[in-house]
Amino acid sequence: MEEYHRFYGNATFDDAGTAEASQLLLRVYLEKRERKYRAPLDKAIQFVLDAQYPNGGWPQRFPFVENGGVHGHADYTPYITFNDDVAGENIEFLLYAHQALGSNDARLVDAIERGMDIYVKTQQPMPQPAWGLQHFPDTLKPAPARTIEPQAFATHTTGTNIRSMIGFYKLTGDRKFLARLPEALDWLDQVKTPQNLIAPGRTHPTFILEGSNTPIYIHRRGSNITNGQYYADANPNNLIVHYGSFRNVDTAAIRREYEAAAAMDPAALIAASPLRAKAGSLKLPKYFTLRDVSVWDMSTDARRERAPAPTAIAAHLSGLNARGYWPSPLTTTSNPYIGEAPVAVTGGEYQTTRVGDLWDTSPYTTDYPVECISTAVFIKNMGDLIEALEA
Repeated sequence: MEEYHRFYGNATFDDAGTAEASQLLLRVYLEKRERKYRAPLDKAIQFVLDAQYPNGGWPQRFPFVENGGVHGHADYTPYITFNDDVAGENIEFLLYAHQALGSNDARLVDAIERGMDIYVKTQQPMPQPAWGLQHFPDTLKPAPARTIEPQAFATHTTGTNIRSMIGFYKLTGDRKFLARLPEALDWLDQVKTPQNLIAPGRTHPTFILEGSNTPIYIHRRGSNITNGQYYADANPNNLIVHYGSFRNVDTAAIRREYEAAAAMDPAALIAASPLRAKAGSLKLPKYFTLRDVSVWDMSTDARRERAPAPTAIAAHLSGLNARGYWPSPLTTTSNPYIGEAPVAVTGGEYQTTRVGDLWDTSPYTTDYPVECISTAVFIKNMGDLIEALEA
């Protein structure tokens, strides 16, 4: 992966890295109300505001660096990014901060509104009313990123952005967010996976070429970082397995969500909107790790519909070892670094494997897991136990 071939020395919005860390700072400050937590929180808020383009988009990384590209490719990290819901996560954090701090900071509302508007601005014209993973900040056209992410429309991103814009309509009552969604849904129906390639989880090709609606698929040649290369073409066979060339986009479900939202009264939506409510009138959700939470969970416990079963609680209690952790299998490993990879391709078949030759340090699933402490298991089990105590 190209992002590991260069040290950027800056911060990332990818995978909600900055947004979720900032949410944690916000939650700690609201719990403690101590000055030592407010200073880093204010710094995080200012960082998100500073990183936003005037047109409302956010880059993948910030501050920008010079000569950030690798292997002769342009630096994609300044491009407006929808991949991994970068924009949506930043909007959510700013909305949490706006409400929970009750500061009436007009900068936050302005940034939220511009952040929502970039979705409208970047939806492309007919006959391809869709979005890419990234867009150029000046032309707002789809842009390339890593070589596994070509300059193309992305079907899963288009589906995610449609759902985001339905949410923006519920926040604002402004029908501009709904106006062109039927076009995007119709386009998704047009570019479904060809009948001969349909399989579970493969409703749509991931990437569709701009100007032709031709699907393209991601492949790899070579055996390591030195001689390896990703490329895209129209061949749906021998695909890489660590990045999906197909996606599952439930257009029927999204269309139902759109139709339900379109029938809602804008005035009623505004009256119930956490964005339009008086700043400070809503609290953060009590829990953030029991399930996925959103701004609509504010002033609730955000618990699950069903509490954990007594048998699950008993298993957690009995599974905790004497050292205070739940032993878990570490199923992912990587080859140890043994020096610079050779230019010559090592013999073997690496097109469809998760790892290349012995010089490739990419992670892969091992047949010989070892014991580890899993943060995911810890968070899940602790959440179950805390919820059981309050049942």
